[in-house]
Amino acid sequence: LSLHDALPILKIPAGAFWPPPKIQSALVVLVPDAARAAALVDAPGLQTLLSGIFSHRRQTLGNALKHHLGEAWTQDVKDKLAEAGFDLNKRPETFSVDQFLRLQQALGSSIRE
Repeated sequence: LSLHDALPILKIPAGAFWPPPKIQSALVVLVPDAARAAALVDAPGLQTLLSGIFSHRRQTLGNALKHHLGEAWTQDVKDKLAEAGFDLNKRPETFSVDQFLRLQQALGSSIRE
């Protein structure tokens, strides 16, 4: 999502929380990008991939995938990702939505629940 996909609905005062935060809060509606949603073939698979990666979010992409894929984390998978232009030393938190969609495509049948 980009910033224009988040629609502010209501400002929530700090007094609505205990203890009151030192930041402002708001209720927002996130509007999915229609083109990305239409291109998404396997939403549950993407959710599983993201869950697996972000359960190790402070690790590099390579280490997070190693934990997530287990025995499926082979040299062939590493090579396929390198050919697709993924830097396994980057942290997943730096990736864009489109990069995660490409990652899912690049991994293909390597992803297992």
